[in-house]
Amino acid sequence: MYMNRITSNPAVMMGKPVIDGTRITVENILDRLAAGESIEQVCEALPRVQLDDVRAALDFASGLDPYQRDGSRSWAQLAQYMNGKEIRL
Repeated sequence: MYMNRITSNPAVMMGKPVIDGTRITVENILDRLAAGESIEQVCEALPRVQLDDVRAALDFASGLDPYQRDGSRSWAQLAQYMNGKEIRL
């Protein structure tokens, strides 16, 4: 589900996965949900984020290695491997 909504580009937010067309990271969305915000509250706080974007972030996170749940190391390595090319999921 997240394939059209989550992107990673080494030039944007240091390659962290973001909502396509924004600088809003998946990590930001997950942190808000973990802090107890509802999906509706996340969408209100981040007006460029739609309900399907939050669902995509959750779907994306469910596929991460549990030992690197934040994804930072694995995404940095992948971005380095791709040698600066944009990664579209």
